[in-house]
Amino acid sequence: MSRLSLTLFAALYSLAGCAEVILPIDNNDLEDSYEGCDARVLVTFDGSTATAASPGEIVLLEAAVENLTEQPLEIVVVDRCPTGLVTFAGLPASTDVYGTCMAGDCASFGESVVIEVEPGESMVVGADLPIDGDDCSAPLDLGTYRVQGLLELVDDAQPVVCSTESELRVE
Repeated sequence: MSRLSLTLFAALYSLAGCAEVILPIDNNDLEDSYEGCDARVLVTFDGSTATAASPGEIVLLEAAVENLTEQPLEIVVVDRCPTGLVTFAGLPASTDVYGTCMAGDCASFGESVVIEVEPGESMVVGADLPIDGDDCSAPLDLGTYRVQGLLELVDDAQPVVCSTESELRVE
């Protein structure tokens, strides 16, 4: 059974040169930093873009994509079933965010999924991230992880989606 607590899904990733902008988290005015973006994705740990955690803790990892335009957006992505649509880049490869290590194949793997986001609204995917690991993930080593939510776009005719890197310090 997956540890995924899915509210809705989304984030971003771009293949074949699709527009993707990565922004640093130390920008004091994030609203201005998304100029030229149709949507933005933000990764948070327990609701913050920069947080510290210790061994034994469980952190809520979330990625939200928000429509920054005044029109509905459609983002067409590749179904990565049994994992979630969002890849959390910056975590070790041994981290199975969605707890799918014992899941079987999915018939929909590789098919297209259309994500619709209304103006000013967000879609969120979240999962518990145990710092000590679990049956599907190794423990996180002490150190700093800069994590970004990525989405595999079907083609380059997509809205411009921008993202930030968020920081998890394991101490």
